[in-house]
Amino acid sequence: LICFIYLAHFSWYRLGRKYNSSRSLKNKRVLVFGPTASIGVELIKELSARQAEIIIATFDQDISKEIINTAYFESNVQIEFVDFSRLHSVAEFCDRLLKDNKLIDIFISCSEIENQPPTLTEDQVEITFQTNYLCHYLALIKLLHLLRKARSGRIVILTSNDHKLVERCPKKEFHRCYKDSLEARKQAFEYSKFCLTSFAWKLADLVNAPNLSVHCVNPGKCSSNPFHQIIYKTPSESVQGILYAILSEKQPPFYIEGIQESLSYNRLVSNHLLSNILWTLPPSNVSRKHKPTYPTRKSAKASAMMKRHVRSSSGYSSHNEETTFR
Repeated sequence: LICFIYLAHFSWYRLGRKYNSSRSLKNKRVLVFGPTASIGVELIKELSARQAEIIIATFDQDISKEIINTAYFESNVQIEFVDFSRLHSVAEFCDRLLKDNKLIDIFISCSEIENQPPTLTEDQVEITFQTNYLCHYLALIKLLHLLRKARSGRIVILTSNDHKLVERCPKKEFHRCYKDSLEARKQAFEYSKFCLTSFAWKLADLVNAPNLSVHCVNPGKCSSNPFHQIIYKTPSESVQGILYAILSEKQPPFYIEGIQESLSYNRLVSNHLLSNILWTLPPSNVSRKHKPTYPTRKSAKASAMMKRHVRSSSGYSSHNEETTFR
């Protein structure tokens, strides 16, 4: 009897963490930016089963091989190798897509690294901050033009619970090489995910288009170890929030945990002053060299918000810049 009750409860617990939708993604173009070994591969499997046309930007050849082996429709999967430690590589990838000039219906931003020793990239930015935040910033800003062409576009950005631990912002010490320790690496990861979540909130506020929405998904902790799965999610369960964000007929909420709306994100994320500061922090080799197009609303307030005032003392350029969607 105890075993039966346990199995019944376990089954009900699992059913409650699934998003049920028979919606097809046929003729939909989906860009998965930096799929990870667990959630990313499972996500590609789900998208492929729904007949989506998938573009994968990855730096890991092993992941790409696993994706090809698990995809249901291999002909619908296009793999592009992108070095996330080089902003130039990300920009070149985006330029190839812009040259094709084909719309992107869904952008899913996954790329992340954790517990990495502090290292400067060739762009003179700390590698965790660049991989977990700046690469997403650059790719999304450059590709917004293609996303706005979609009839019902969705931008989905993956965050984590760790962003909630940030109490101070900005932490410019994590933009450059910091003194290495396990605690510092943990804080660098938390800060990078906070910046990404704040960027998602700001982008959602500025896009303000009926055919394009921005969503931040917290997939939760996941594990492929069966003994951990009573506490943690399986990779299959972790992608359910992403599926909700891209498959829901109605526009999903901004912040999603599990398969429902949540307001439990860090309150600093929605602080207008801090989000404006973070929006203007990416260094000049992002804002000038690659010349992204920034979204803005047609109002004096938004126009003032989009002017860039950045102090050169932190290693960033000082200039004013005001741009709009074309």
